[in-house]
Amino acid sequence: MEVLARTSVPFWLALGTAFLYGILTFLSPCILPMVPGYISFLTAESGRSSRSSFFSALFFVLTFTLVFSLMGFGVGTISTFITVNSSYLRYVGGSLIIFFGLQMSGLLLKEFVPKIILFLALFLASLHLFGILGDCILPTIGLLLLVYALYVIGLHRLMYSEVRLKLHPEGVLKPVLLGLAFAIGWSPCLGPFLGTVLIQSSSFPPPQAALILFAYSIGLAIPFLVLASASSLLFSFVNKMSKYGLVMELVGGSLLILVGVAIFYGLV
Repeated sequence: MEVLARTSVPFWLALGTAFLYGILTFLSPCILPMVPGYISFLTAESGRSSRSSFFSALFFVLTFTLVFSLMGFGVGTISTFITVNSSYLRYVGGSLIIFFGLQMSGLLLKEFVPKIILFLALFLASLHLFGILGDCILPTIGLLLLVYALYVIGLHRLMYSEVRLKLHPEGVLKPVLLGLAFAIGWSPCLGPFLGTVLIQSSSFPPPQAALILFAYSIGLAIPFLVLASASSLLFSFVNKMSKYGLVMELVGGSLLILVGVAIFYGLV
């Protein structure tokens, strides 16, 4: 790896390979199976039109593109920070995605669901204090408490159309937060491709390194944008079969919850 980091690679070649690595990352077994959940979540409340679906996905990809570009600009410091704090970032990213899944599925609108989450957190905490459960249960308790805290502050209501922030007709809070969770929570999952790009970019000055990570992000972003735009055609058909709408949101939310759980517990 050290030899790769010190290899003299032309800047244009580093840009091209980074772009290719971005596409390969999207097609990797770690990312591709989870794409339907992300696309469904991004377009679930966007009005199903091509324009709204595209802009919702655009804010999502712009967010993780910004994060990755900043990683390139400060590749040494940021990559070290992520390596040292990967478990904490994984916990936060996984918790956010689980919360998004609960919101998308509509479960947070059911009063008993947040109560169950709080009850489980307190119950597990009690068992831990009594010495019945060991320290390994603490991350799960933290997950439940963080999800409940996000519910208490009303984040889920900001993401519903009735009270959505009016920064844009379709709202930008949801895709921006999901983009942050994707960039932070999935950094370990992006694995060899992102790692290779970071290593190659470390031999370039910060501005060029940022452009290399930008190229990687574009390669990863283009498939998301294409699918989000094409999904509007699918959703227009689904609108004619509205009785299945709730089922699709429940399935999409469930997929995101599974993704969040896998990230949180380091299963990917």
